[in-house]
Amino acid sequence: MVYIDACGEVSPCVFTPMTFGNIRDRSLKEIFMAMKSHFPSGDLCFINRNFPLVRDAAGGRGFLDPASSLRVTDKAEFGKLSGFFRLYLRGREGGRR
Repeated sequence: MVYIDACGEVSPCVFTPMTFGNIRDRSLKEIFMAMKSHFPSGDLCFINRNFPLVRDAAGGRGFLDPASSLRVTDKAEFGKLSGFFRLYLRGREGGRR
């Protein structure tokens, strides 16, 4: 999932107040690939699982900038990959698990 707000900020979800870049500065493909390398698609809601971490990193600001977003992903808890991505990646790996 990817969300682009009205100002061009790219985040993994409409409910996750973090950005990995702006489409006015870099291509969506470049931002998405960078985001994907730090933000796997888990089977549980990221913000529900990591809200205290995001809230504390925001420090009263509404949105985390790209550097803060990366720091949060380094500390965040991610569940196993969602069912769709487990199937997708299994198919791309030639049937390997």
